[in-house]
Amino acid sequence: MGYLLLKPYDSLFFRDGKPFEKGTSRWLSGMNIPYPSTIYGAIFSHIIRQNPKVSDEVDKMRQEFEKLKGKKQDKLAEALESKLMGYLKIKNIYLYDKNRNAAYIPAPLDIFINEEGRIKYGEFIKEKYRCNNEIELEYLMKNPKDYDRADNYYMNILDFVRYYAKGKRRNGLLISENDIFEKSYKVGIELNETRTSEEGHLYRIDTSEFIDKGFRFLIEYEIDKDIKLTSGYIRLGGEGKLAELEVIDEEIYDIKMLNKYYENTNLENNYVKLVLTTESIFKETAFFPKLKNIDVVGIVNDKPLHIGGYDMLRKRPKPMMKANKRGCIYILEFKNAKCKSLKDIKEEIEKAVDFGKGNSYRGFNRFILSIFKGD
Repeated sequence: MGYLLLKPYDSLFFRDGKPFEKGTSRWLSGMNIPYPSTIYGAIFSHIIRQNPKVSDEVDKMRQEFEKLKGKKQDKLAEALESKLMGYLKIKNIYLYDKNRNAAYIPAPLDIFINEEGRIKYGEFIKEKYRCNNEIELEYLMKNPKDYDRADNYYMNILDFVRYYAKGKRRNGLLISENDIFEKSYKVGIELNETRTSEEGHLYRIDTSEFIDKGFRFLIEYEIDKDIKLTSGYIRLGGEGKLAELEVIDEEIYDIKMLNKYYENTNLENNYVKLVLTTESIFKETAFFPKLKNIDVVGIVNDKPLHIGGYDMLRKRPKPMMKANKRGCIYILEFKNAKCKSLKDIKEEIEKAVDFGKGNSYRGFNRFILSIFKGD
C-alpha cells in the first residue's frame, strides 16, 4: 500500500455522464473531481511509459484482440482486465491539503446544513419501506426541518472520526466545494476540414481548478512489486492538461488515525454505517451486491449517476452504467458481528465484495466506516 499526490497545473475539464449531441447541445457540463477511472487511466499511462515490459504485454494483447471476433474477443478482454488488476489497484481517493496535512472525504448524505452554517444529522427511524421497488429496508432517514442536505461539501477525516462517527457536531465541520475549487468555462466552435466554422456548433465547457495551490488529489494504491512507478508528469482531463504525480513514502496522518479508529472500535450490535468515498457501480440490486451474512437494511442515496468511458480495445464508447454518488450511505446488518472491530468488519466487506474485480480496481466502490447504533 502506498500513496500518490496528483497536482494539476491548470484548470481541468472532467466530463460527467450527461449526453452531448453536436449541433443540438451547447454545454458540456463538467465535474470538480474526475471519476476514479480517469485517474486510473492517467496513472496507468505513466506506468506504461516507465515499464517497457508492461507496454509490450498490453500492445500484444491489443493486436491479438483485433484478430478475434465475438466471444473470443470477450475472453481476451477479460484476460486484459485481469492483467490490469494485477498491475495496479486504486484503494481510495481523497482531497488533500498538503499545507495542513489534511485529507478530506465527501460529506455523508445524512448531514444537513442551514443558512447560518449550522449542521444537523438526519435521524434514522425503524420503518420498513421499499427502495426503488427493488429491496425492502428497515431504517428510514428523517430529514431535519429547515435544513438542506450538505451536497457539495467535504469533511476532514479526523473530524469524521472525532465528531461524525460519535454523533457529535461543531461549527466549521464542513468545507464547501466553493472554498476549494474555482470554476470557469471556455467557449469554442467546431472547425471543418477547411478550417472554417460550422454553423450551430458553438459550445461551452466547464472547467475547475484548486483555489489553494496546496490542494491535491490523494490516491491510496497497490501495485505489483515488479512494476516501476516514480514521480513525474502525466496528462489529465478531457484536454490532456499537465499534472504532477508525486510518489510519497511517508504515512498520511489522517488515514493513520482512521485505521487506528477501526482497530480500537468494537461493535456494540450487528450494524455498521458505510459511506461511499468514490462512486459505486454494482450490477446488483440497489447498487450493492447481495452478500452472504450481510444485509442492506438502510440506504441514503440520490438520483443515480450515469458513468461511461471509452473502450480502448473495441475503440468505441462504453455503455453507460448507473452508479451511486460519493457520500451515499448504506446501513449494513451482519450476522453475529457484535464485539468485532471495525477493522475486521472492513476486511470482511472487502473480501465479500471482492474489490479487486469489476470496476473496483479502478477506484470505484470505495468507502469509509463508522458504527451505527440502530434501535
